[in-house]
Amino acid sequence: MKILALIDDLVIKTALESIIKNKNFKDIDIDYVYSYNEHHIEKINFKPIDVKKECKSIIEKYDLVFSLCSQVFPKTLVNNVRCINFHFGLLPYVCGVFPIIFSVVNNIPIGVTIHLMDEKIDHGNIIYQEKVDILITDQYREIEQKCQKKLINILENNIENLIYGNYKTYKQDEKKRRYFSVKDLEGIGIKEEEKCKMQEFLDRLKVSDLISSDGKSYFPF
Repeated sequence: MKILALIDDLVIKTALESIIKNKNFKDIDIDYVYSYNEHHIEKINFKPIDVKKECKSIIEKYDLVFSLCSQVFPKTLVNNVRCINFHFGLLPYVCGVFPIIFSVVNNIPIGVTIHLMDEKIDHGNIIYQEKVDILITDQYREIEQKCQKKLINILENNIENLIYGNYKTYKQDEKKRRYFSVKDLEGIGIKEEEKCKMQEFLDRLKVSDLISSDGKSYFPF
């Protein structure tokens, strides 16, 4: 089986690589790639890819795609290759980009979801989903690390099932679906002149290390 792992999180990429290696699969050949940006360092075995431009070759070459990125997969791709997404949020409550940030500021429980991909963003049937416990004092990086740890644990326990399709899925509740975009980042940065309740202040403070005072994102992508 030929697998493409499009993983923009280096911690998860490294962990997945180790998990696959330790399982000593005899019939698995996996390529690791990422979404190009200036903050990534290209390596011989870890190269950038644009799924829209490479859609045809991906379909021809791979049987399975693992994804942890912000690229939108073409309908043709998800309809011809089994694609599985790793998402740092509880679907369908926090779909779209920066799920940790929007979970915190909207008082949505933190969690991790692994789901099949379809033509809509973060919309396919759910395979695995678990909540992540956090402390009120946790900053963004600490929450992210807890999500990474949870995802790695799920992968360690279920990688064979994910690869060979030995799992049951369930549909997301469309009525509870909430989608967040980059534009929704505007206005969640903390400003000195703002007055807000203490709990709201603490929730927003958790992500303040990544948002400037004018609401602009410091994210590298």
